[in-house]
Amino acid sequence: MKKIIFGLIAVLFICGITFGAGTVTQTTTDIANDVRIVTLDCSGNATGGAIPDTAFPPAHSSKTLKGYYLYRVIIDNNSGDNNVTDDSDVYIKDPSGTDLLVANGIDQLDNQTRNYVRLTSFEPIITEQLTLDVDNQSENAGSYTITLIFAR
Repeated sequence: MKKIIFGLIAVLFICGITFGAGTVTQTTTDIANDVRIVTLDCSGNATGGAIPDTAFPPAHSSKTLKGYYLYRVIIDNNSGDNNVTDDSDVYIKDPSGTDLLVANGIDQLDNQTRNYVRLTSFEPIITEQLTLDVDNQSENAGSYTITLIFAR
């Protein structure tokens, strides 16, 4: 019986490591009274590079984005080598699922370059929590940073 329990625990532990989600670490910084920067440091999981869709700022944060507008997005491969899948897609979504980048984040996560996403004709005013969604990044343990600059 002990061998069976030990075997099940070992299988669950290995599955947790193998299929575990990547991570996103959030930092919010105020540069001035009217400029707030949200930095999302992303590390893909070890078996496929995925990260979970991540809401930001955290619901309990005192640094909300309400009343700010999204001014610019910087997408940066942290190491400048092939640690991310070239031409991966970045979306910043509102609670209804609308992409605030209006598809301008498609193919912007590159394996060797830093990209700046300039928004189209208007900057969306933020009223609620947003969500980062990265698609097509499949390099194991890919590491990159999404920096969002908000102003009001």
